[in-house]
Amino acid sequence: MHKLAIAIWHVLHDKVPYRELGADYFAKRDPERAMRRMIKEANNGRAISFWQQAQRQAAHSSGCLACRSAWW
Repeated sequence: MHKLAIAIWHVLHDKVPYRELGADYFAKRDPERAMRRMIKEANNGRAISFWQQAQRQAAHSSGCLACRSAWW
C-alpha cells in the first residue's frame, strides 16, 4: 500500500502520467536482493518455482500475447 501511495504522490506532485513499471521492476533494479529474498522465502518453506518465473520473463520479453495471457 505504501508503494501505491508513493506512486500517486509523484503523479500528482510532478503532474506526469502514471507509468507501469512492471511486475519484475524491483528484480531488475536489484537482482542480488531479489535472489536473496527468494532464497529466504524458499528456506522458510514457501513454494517457489524458478522455472515458472523464467517462463514468465521469456513470454514477456518475446511479446507473444498468447503466452503472456497464459502466464499473467
